[in-house]
Amino acid sequence: MSMNEQAVKKLEEINQLQAQISVLQEKLEMLLDEKKVVLPTDFSVINEVLKILQESKNPLHTKEITRELIRKFPSYGIDRKKVAAALVYLKNTKKKITGVGRGVYQVAVLPEQGVG
Repeated sequence: MSMNEQAVKKLEEINQLQAQISVLQEKLEMLLDEKKVVLPTDFSVINEVLKILQESKNPLHTKEITRELIRKFPSYGIDRKKVAAALVYLKNTKKKITGVGRGVYQVAVLPEQGVG
C-alpha cells in the first residue's frame, strides 16, 4: 500500500470517527438538556402511532412502535409513556386499533356492511 493510499484510508477513518463524535455529542446534549421539548404544532404522537400501524402489514409490539417513532423523530422526546397513552386512546376512545396480544396492536378491521 502506497503512502498516498495509506493517507486516504486514514483520512476516511478520521472522517467516520468525526461523524460518530457529532452524533454522540448531539445525543449527549439532548440528555443533559433539561428544557421541555416543544413539538411542532402539526405533530401528534397519536397520528404518528396510527400511521405506523396503518403502514405495517403485521401487528406491532409497543416497543417496535416506540423504536420507530424515536428513529423518525429523535429530538422530540418520545418515550414509552407517550406511545402507551396514544395506544390506549386509539384503542379505547377512537376504536381505530385493536389489541391482539399483550402489548401488540393492529389497525381495527371494520365489520363489512351488508348489501341491500
